[in-house]
Amino acid sequence: GRLTPLAALLLLAYGWRQALILLGIAALILLLIAALMMNRPPAPTGTARDALSEGQSFARARATRVFWSLCAIQFLFFPSMMTVPLHVAVHGSDLGMSPTKAASLLSVLGAGSIAGRLIVGMISDRIGGKRAFEMCFVVLLSSLLAFTFFTTHMLLF
Repeated sequence: GRLTPLAALLLLAYGWRQALILLGIAALILLLIAALMMNRPPAPTGTARDALSEGQSFARARATRVFWSLCAIQFLFFPSMMTVPLHVAVHGSDLGMSPTKAASLLSVLGAGSIAGRLIVGMISDRIGGKRAFEMCFVVLLSSLLAFTFFTTHMLLF
């Protein structure tokens, strides 16, 4: 299902205040269910414990150029990445979509983001964080480039 039609129905039936309260309660319930489904990671043993002790402390890492470079990249990444959800519905409208269909782009983007986070979490456990990050970067960059060239509604979805 899509959240946009559900939100629209709730808005029509209950008004915006009650609709937001109901959506918030639904989100809370889903988050609690997801939290309860999480498993505790196994305690490190033998070589895993040794590998953990080889890492740097936060205080030492904080003093490195790599740490601050990663912080700057992350700080600059989020505002630039948030431009897509901010403008995707307007872009859909510019391409001739109805307001409801254009708003559905945002719902599809959100659902894909949630699914992607779950899938990448499982993949990174198998291939490592650095390789998973590289894979995500290639997919993200390819998607953003494709997004600028796609003009048909189906390809945008």
